[in-house]
Amino acid sequence: MRFVLKFEIRQDGADARSVVTGDQHIRIGRSIDASLQADDSQLDDLHSIVEQREDGMIVVQNHSQTGGTLLNGEPIASAVVREGDVIQCGATRFRFLERSVAADHRRHRIGLKRAFHSRIVESLRSRMDVGFPAKDTRGAPGRRRLKRD
Repeated sequence: MRFVLKFEIRQDGADARSVVTGDQHIRIGRSIDASLQADDSQLDDLHSIVEQREDGMIVVQNHSQTGGTLLNGEPIASAVVREGDVIQCGATRFRFLERSVAADHRRHRIGLKRAFHSRIVESLRSRMDVGFPAKDTRGAPGRRRLKRD
């Protein structure tokens, strides 16, 4: 079963932001390809990887050559992550907030997209109806009536 993971990213002096990802291998680092990206000079391009295993366990692995990875303040090479745990890479902290079933996440996103789409359609319809008669009294569109002499 696939899960969606939610993280809170907090850097010193900056507001926290939340990131939701369904990736099986979540890359933490400075690289543009990182799933959890932070602009932190102490981070490597690929600093750590959080992996969702088939057995349901979530494991963080240190891949940093310089700074190391801390889990709840303790240095680790590899460790199991639970909800509420804090992964620290450089000066950036990644708090693991929750895990939810991926299908529920997709269903929620689809519902939001449909609601947004229906609001746009209603708005366009209301704009198009302004200034037009309720019925077309001129006959079928595209046909012209020809007068004969």
